Amino acid sequence: FYICTVPAVVALYGLWQLLYNIHKGMIFEKRNLWLLGLLSWCCMAVAVVTLLACYHFKPFWLVFVAMVFMFLILRVVRICMVAGTELKDENRLTI
Repeated sequence: FYICTVPAVVALYGLWQLLYNIHKGMIFEKRNLWLLGLLSWCCMAVAVVTLLACYHFKPFWLVFVAMVFMFLILRVVRICMVAGTELKDENRLTI
């Protein structure tokens, strides 16, 4: 389970950067899309580790399901942010 600390630390740093960007008013930016992708893949990394650990300790199924659910939610939010970023870029080019 200590293997999960690496994606957790990376996810915490990415979340801190994302919240900092939102606080500065930079919401629909390409950097935020990259950070959302990083957060989602960190969740998937933890899901894979806990899936492998389910062989030895069955309650890790709960963590596995929660991480897959968070992965899917973050991917949906990222897709919505991609659409918003494209709209922002299009509106910026409009005179």
